Amino acid sequence: MDNKELENIIILEEDDKKKQPEKEVNTSKISKKKKNILFIIILAVALLIVVIVLIIILIKKSNTKDNLNINQITQKIISKEKLSYYAPIKLETLIKKANILYANGDKKEALKLFTEIASSNESISNYNIGVAKMKEKKYKEAIKYFKIAMQNGQNRCISAINSAVCALKIGNKKLFKYYIDLAQVYLPFETKAPLYSYCVALINYYHRYYFETIIPLDHRSSKYYNDAQDYIQAKIFSFFHDNLKAINSLEKNDDLKNEITLGLLYDSIGDYSIALKHFIRSFKAGIAPVRSKKAMALTYIKMGLFKSSVNALKDCLDINKSKCLQLYPLSISLNPLLYDVKLAQKDFEKDIFLNKENEYGLLFYYAPYKIFNANQTIEFIRKGSIGLSIGETKNALMLLSQSSNISKINKKISIGVEKALNHKILDANKIFNSLKNKTSNHSVLYYDLGLTYAQMGDYTLAYKNFIKSYHLNSSNHLAGVFAIFTKELMHKNNQKLIEEVISDLTLNHKIKNKKFYFALIDFAKNNLISSSAFSVNDNSDNSLNLIFDAIIAKNIKKNNLFLMKAKELYLKIPKDMMANIIYIYAKNQNRPVAEYAKSLQKKFLEKDIDYKSLFYGSNIAKKIYIKSLQISGMLYYAREILEKQLEDGNNDVVGVMQSLGYIDLYTKNYEEAYAIYNELIDTYKIKNARTLFLASVASIGAGHDANAIALLELAKLTDPNNFESRFALGILYLEIKNYTAAMIQFNKIGNSNFISKYFDFKIMKKEL
Repeated sequence: MDNKELENIIILEEDDKKKQPEKEVNTSKISKKKKNILFIIILAVALLIVVIVLIIILIKKSNTKDNLNINQITQKIISKEKLSYYAPIKLETLIKKANILYANGDKKEALKLFTEIASSNESISNYNIGVAKMKEKKYKEAIKYFKIAMQNGQNRCISAINSAVCALKIGNKKLFKYYIDLAQVYLPFETKAPLYSYCVALINYYHRYYFETIIPLDHRSSKYYNDAQDYIQAKIFSFFHDNLKAINSLEKNDDLKNEITLGLLYDSIGDYSIALKHFIRSFKAGIAPVRSKKAMALTYIKMGLFKSSVNALKDCLDINKSKCLQLYPLSISLNPLLYDVKLAQKDFEKDIFLNKENEYGLLFYYAPYKIFNANQTIEFIRKGSIGLSIGETKNALMLLSQSSNISKINKKISIGVEKALNHKILDANKIFNSLKNKTSNHSVLYYDLGLTYAQMGDYTLAYKNFIKSYHLNSSNHLAGVFAIFTKELMHKNNQKLIEEVISDLTLNHKIKNKKFYFALIDFAKNNLISSSAFSVNDNSDNSLNLIFDAIIAKNIKKNNLFLMKAKELYLKIPKDMMANIIYIYAKNQNRPVAEYAKSLQKKFLEKDIDYKSLFYGSNIAKKIYIKSLQISGMLYYAREILEKQLEDGNNDVVGVMQSLGYIDLYTKNYEEAYAIYNELIDTYKIKNARTLFLASVASIGAGHDANAIALLELAKLTDPNNFESRFALGILYLEIKNYTAAMIQFNKIGNSNFISKYFDFKIMKKEL
């Protein structure tokens, strides 16, 4: 909720009901009565009666002021009420009219009238002169008149409150305290006044006794100033994080001035579409257009509509750049899902098993690495030998050289695959990368390299290698399918690629598992009906098929099938950490999260789980394992295991450090995580997009925002399609008021409905 400064809350005026102005004498009626008496006495003077009737009609027409609109009232006041002396009765009437003008938005004419009233005659009350001066923003003069009013016994408590408000306006905190304390002294003398409860509320409010302010607002002694009291009540409820009650307080009236505040309250409870409607209403009504546009821009970000946010920010800057930059200062923060156990428990199922990125991650985790085609090498040797025997020496030597080269590459590919199967993904990635310069037409090499990048979470490089592998060998359909997956994870349109892969599959009549590939493509197209038609009848027992069938079963809510496939996967690879977690979840899917957590605790304490996938393995293994630890309350237990692994020194230090740094993010050990990731980058030269990005997360958690910007810029260069990096950069640039740089990042994300899993932002609230 927007917390305006204290001085912007209330200006009290004298209560109209407390002091009713005397009614104007209706001279027309008196005149009529006198003429009627004369009519009785002098019946013969008919002509005079006609004249009198005509005069009465004219007078009545001249007294229809109350039916004039605001503009007519204004012109009447300006043209006919410029007197050097006002009678008290007339002054009261004019003050009421000036207040009407002011309340209806005609502030310019209202202030002219207040100025004229205040300088016209000493017979006006000093209190009302003070009010007039306040509305002219002449706060020092207003205090002088309120002081005189208090000395003369006029509205002492209210005058003291208004003096305190004026003191805030001029920035004199000492004077503010004096007058608000004085109001407290005068308060006992106002117990019978209609506005007593309101005065009590204001005094408590300005003393910052917020809890005590609620009581008089709930038990009001009059119906006057209800809108102002509702507003204060809403601010206090918001301060105590009871935003629903705050909304109820403000929605009691239809004051358009509350639209922005209501919007911000709806933002705070996550109802962004309703919040947006309030900001749009406020802007269309011409109320605080800069504030409205800025609030709209930030709400669009929360909704994942970044292009719309950029347009709103541009409008905001065009209206008033200086004010736009100052409004709603924000600060980047980490998403509570990283460290809030209750939120993590609530989000576990949706995040792990019903999230496309994680589902693809599981498919990459269980996907097979490919070994070279030995027949290809044999064929080169055979052809080379024949060439030598018939005298084609040059061509034969070239074939034999290719054979030797391919054999060497294939041998190293085998070593890389062995590393990958032992979950040492980084080592495998280095080996495969070292072979790229030695050959440009080895489909298997590029497939395996793509798979390591996919398991590391670097989808841009994964796509580049999968698509190259597929184009080198269109019968490598799994490379084509994985290219579809990774292109989607890059937030790119993959429709043409899908059509290409489907066409190749259709033309290939020799392929055995064609239906499986079609089912994978249907899953990418969100066609769960077609995917489920395959999965329900799938009898394959390889790990990739089993995890795919389990994912589909979970999506279509066939819990028994999900359990069956999860169990088959577990029985096939009982020591695999991921298979254990998925099977335990499947067995407890209809039970409270606490039951699942207990089962996880028991399993994690056993010694028969292979933790290599955590220490050195893929990104999805770390993510699901650590999420499971989080909801089972065993994060610190895992930290101890990892720290012991580092102390032993017999393990892959880099892999263990990566896992320890990742756990530190979830246990709020941000400084340690920051140090670990910096060491990985600087000492061990691990500069892949994922490591750079997680280092930025640690930097923000530790409060090193400048370092985070540098790390995110590097991560963005390595993987330009990572929206997480662009989102964080955009928010950081907004934080330092570099709106041009922020809008560049947001334009790249577009209206994609992207919601960050790592970052959030908060508006820096002022105190009530």
